[in-house]
Amino acid sequence: MVDLVDRLLAIYDEYPDFIFHLDAQTVCLEDYLEFRPHNRARLEELIQTRRIIVGPWYVQNDFYLSSGESTVRNLLVGSEIAREFGACEPLGYTPDQFGLIGQLPQIYKGFDFDFTVFARGYRSYEKNEEGEYIPLERNAEFDWAAPDGSVVHAVYLPGWYNNAQRFSADPDRAYQYLEHVSEVLGSTSTTQHRLLMNGVDHMEAQEDLLPILEQLQSRLPDGETIFQSTMLDYAKATQKILEGHPKDRFEGELRKGRDREILQDTLSSRRYLKELNTRCQTLLELQLEPLYAMLNRLTEGKVAYPSNELRYLWKEVMKNQAHDSICGCSTDRVHQDNENRFLRVLDCAGDLLRRGMQEILNRTDRKGLVDSEFFLVVVNPLPFPRSEVVTTVVRFPIADQIQGFDLLDVDGRKVAYEIVGSIQHHRTMFSPLNVPGIIEVAEPTIRFSAKDIPAGGYAVYRVVPSGTAQPAASSPVDSPMAMENEFLTVEVSEAGKVSLIDRNSVWQTDDLFSFEDFADMGDAYNFVPEPRGKPFGLFGARPTVEWVEKTALRQCIRLEYRFELPAEFDLNTFRRSSDLIENKVSVELSLQQASPSLDISGWL
Repeated sequence: MVDLVDRLLAIYDEYPDFIFHLDAQTVCLEDYLEFRPHNRARLEELIQTRRIIVGPWYVQNDFYLSSGESTVRNLLVGSEIAREFGACEPLGYTPDQFGLIGQLPQIYKGFDFDFTVFARGYRSYEKNEEGEYIPLERNAEFDWAAPDGSVVHAVYLPGWYNNAQRFSADPDRAYQYLEHVSEVLGSTSTTQHRLLMNGVDHMEAQEDLLPILEQLQSRLPDGETIFQSTMLDYAKATQKILEGHPKDRFEGELRKGRDREILQDTLSSRRYLKELNTRCQTLLELQLEPLYAMLNRLTEGKVAYPSNELRYLWKEVMKNQAHDSICGCSTDRVHQDNENRFLRVLDCAGDLLRRGMQEILNRTDRKGLVDSEFFLVVVNPLPFPRSEVVTTVVRFPIADQIQGFDLLDVDGRKVAYEIVGSIQHHRTMFSPLNVPGIIEVAEPTIRFSAKDIPAGGYAVYRVVPSGTAQPAASSPVDSPMAMENEFLTVEVSEAGKVSLIDRNSVWQTDDLFSFEDFADMGDAYNFVPEPRGKPFGLFGARPTVEWVEKTALRQCIRLEYRFELPAEFDLNTFRRSSDLIENKVSVELSLQQASPSLDISGWL
């Protein structure tokens, strides 16, 4: 990328009117200037004069694996960086995302964007008499509407975003290529204009493009012109021509096409990246930001909102949401960086979370609290009151010889709790005033019902040592395999079938889940089934069923299945082997007090 920009800047020395679109990703500017900080002024000059087009995105993210909040932050950060360099292109350019969410026109209008250019998710097919799928020809320019009625002028790239990726310096070959491009584009354009995309994300700028265009112009018929422009200018020109004329309208998400056009199988590639991404987004959106907004308000600004830290964390998360990264379809080395970046975010965000919680404790009135007692704070960062089961760890120095403890609410009433487990270990204590020290601690994990925690608020509990030890939560030895709370009833039959009843709507299913195993010959982009293969139906497998836990606050049943499946896939014969090996699948169903959802976890 550094070479690309270096050579791009050299092109402007010879052709100052050259135009280059930096893929709408402003992260490229940051990365380049890490190596070439002395070129910033040159970049700013070219961006201000629209010789280099930048923005509005920070990265070209995947819209189905990034949250809506993250997509909006992506535009906020990308647009801000572009403006700092002199100009942000007000165009929703999304050339390679694997489908576009239906709310995108609404988001664009929120940023005052009226135009979008894209390449995936619009192609439809029909079967011919031979059973072959034939693409339907659709108008490339149309109105795209979001569910709220927001509309943008959309330009589809039927020949892809590299439909004229490089012209030959030979005049005859260049003209032949132009004729080929015109044939590929066909009659999809609704005006006399055609949008030729010179370049692609794997190539550098074509240094001799402008003189080649002059040669091509000399061979075109009267009335036809070819020149370098921008996608925004093209979109504006086509919109102006179509004013007052009938125009196609498309509503909702753009996610049409065959497998290799929208690559939906990437939703499950490298699942661990998706899990880390969700953890990071949840921590930022639903915990850290609401917590510090609450602290800043309650302390009248004495606790500063950590804007710089949160901006850094959001940018690190967004770097991982570039579509080939979060989709898990790049190289192992790229995804090692993704994983490490996510873990850094979790480390830093976790520390900010602990500091924010400590700010609450530091400002809690300690009147009547004796030295052996502790505070425990439960925060509700969401915009509605909550009553839920909380699981947390309390920590006591071994030297204090605490045998048991009571948990008291704000009114001094005892709160029932369960001990889930307990460990003893040596904990390193850090202080800004002294070298780290080590203390031996006992850490019981407890579970209790936190009731009526206000929206955007918190509750403080007192942990009061007592002489009576609380017994650990016990599991039943022999009990019917059924769980129930205020909302749901779950039953597991002797055959292992799971039934679920919603007690409010009386909706129910008698077979909640099953398993199927099928060979996959594909890659990180696509699932490709075994030719003539048949799935291994595992519907009749009988699991062993046992209680994991059954207490007043949580019920959990484990189902353990054992299957014999083919040991491997032979790429020479394109068949699964006849040798079978045993596979074990464990599924845990857990239901907590006052929870309207059944939690399901599983592992192989």
